Formats: sequence, structure tokens, C-alpha cells
Amino acid sequence: LWTRAGEKAKAWKAYQEVITRFINEGPFAVDAVRRCELLLREEGKRDEVLKLYQDTFKRAKRPSRAAPEFLRASNWFRLGLAYAQTLALDGKEPEARKVLNEIGVDPAAIRTR
Repeated sequence: LWTRAGEKAKAWKAYQEVITRFINEGPFAVDAVRRCELLLREEGKRDEVLKLYQDTFKRAKRPSRAAPEFLRASNWFRLGLAYAQTLALDGKEPEARKVLNEIGVDPAAIRTR
């Protein structure tokens, strides 16, 4: 609602609250991270996008004892994948491969550019 109303600062605050309180609770937290990314890009703060994904990926918890199909639907996995793609787009391929390995994705199996 705040974004549609042109209230970017209020939208940012609302998205940050969702991220802070619910990073491991459901897919809406990943959506909040993506919306924060869009706000950062709109404001010309492209360099802060990488930090956003780095911070949120660190705070997300890897599910324990989850089947692979459920693991890949987790916020931890989805944020890790987005983080790796952002690293790759910023020319940080070694770091991107490290994150992909951590989340169990063969770096050769996905296109990061």
C-alpha cells in the first residue's frame, strides 16, 4: 500500500519489519526482500542490494531434516540463490560459487548472467 501511495520510506520500513520479524516464517519475507531490492534500485543504491541479500541470507535458517524438494522451497534456499545471482551480476563469481555450493546447487547448472 505504501509503495502504491508513493510513500517509499514507509514502504521500506514496512518491508524491513517483515524481514526482521518473519525471515524464516513464509514466502512473504522473500517477497519483502525483493521489494526492498526494487526500492534500492529505484533510488540508485545498487551497491546496497548485495548487502541486503548478504544480511538476509545470513539471518535465514537452513531447515533441518528437510527433503530436497522442501529445502528448495525454503527462504534460506531462495535467498541464497538470489544472493548468489546478485554476487555473480556484480562480477564476484568465486563468492557466488561458494554460496551456490552452500545451498547445494551445482554452479554449472544455473545461469547467473
